[in-house]
Amino acid sequence: MATSTNARPQQARAKRTRKAVIEAASRRFGAEGYRSATIAAIAADAGVTDAGLLYHFPTKEDLLFAVMSAADAELQTTVEERRMLGGLEYFRAMRDWGELMERDSSITALHTILSAEHLLDDSRVNAYFRARYDNALALTVGAFEDGQRRGEIRAEADAEGEARTLLAVMDGARLQYFFTDGRVSMAEMVRQYLDQMLDRVAAPSDR
Repeated sequence: MATSTNARPQQARAKRTRKAVIEAASRRFGAEGYRSATIAAIAADAGVTDAGLLYHFPTKEDLLFAVMSAADAELQTTVEERRMLGGLEYFRAMRDWGELMERDSSITALHTILSAEHLLDDSRVNAYFRARYDNALALTVGAFEDGQRRGEIRAEADAEGEARTLLAVMDGARLQYFFTDGRVSMAEMVRQYLDQMLDRVAAPSDR
């Protein structure tokens, strides 16, 4: 029992350290890019030694995927809540997606930089972003088709074409936000586009 009791504070400290390192890495990767950010700088930001950081994350790539996994876990909760709404309500709930991207701008920047840095290689990072895009596309197409089955979205609407365009708008909103130092609002751009899209694809009875 004594060993178990003594282990609890150590486990709590380890959890706090991992959280601090992930948060520091998220900020550094988002500001500098994965390739430029250093383990030494991240460790200093997190208040640990290089060796302490590497104890928890043996490689820089391990740390990167810990950062992305933590962000994805939060995102998945939000997506699941909205997917339960189904059909047209899913897209109405998505109107604040740009606001969420602005709120966690370090992760948004990280995704933007990483996807560009690894756009043409065959790395694990490239595979991650390809799978992420495929999943987002399948989810969005599924929401369109669900709306069509319910009679909420016009039957003649091109579900895949609309889904791809929506994802392209979200990607473009991120670029414009960072290129203009935030003067172009992701929140406003995404809201405006979704309002226009919903007006275009909603069945007459759901407008």
